[in-house]
Amino acid sequence: MNNIETFKIKSKTQNHCWHPLEIKEILPQAEKFFGKGKIRLYKGKGCEACNYTGYVGRIGIFEILPASTELRELILTKPTISEIYKLEEAQGIKSIFEDGLEKVKNGITTLEEVLRVSRPRNNYK
Repeated sequence: MNNIETFKIKSKTQNHCWHPLEIKEILPQAEKFFGKGKIRLYKGKGCEACNYTGYVGRIGIFEILPASTELRELILTKPTISEIYKLEEAQGIKSIFEDGLEKVKNGITTLEEVLRVSRPRNNYK
C-alpha cells in the first residue's frame, strides 16, 4: 500500500454563463473559508447550454494520504477520524475540502457544491 486516496465527484461550473460574485453574495459562511478580502467567486446563471443549472460536467476533488510509517503505526491503534486528521495536518496533507476550495477560487466549481460533498477537518474534532 503506497497511498490512501479519497475523491468525490461534484458538478463543474458552466463557463458559458458564469458570473463573478462577491463572497458575501454566495453564502453567509463563505467569509469563514476565504476571509474578508476582495476575492471573486463564480456561479453560473443558467442558460440553454447547461440546461439552466449553471453546471455542466463533473469534476473530482481529491485527498491523497501517503502510507507513511506514522500512518501505518497509527492504523494499528484503531484511531478516530480526528487522530487521522491530526496526522494529515502534521504531514501537511491537503484535505479533500481544501482541494475543493482551491477549485472554487479557480472558478471550476462553486462553494455550494464543495459543501454538499465535503466538510472542513475541524468539523470532525
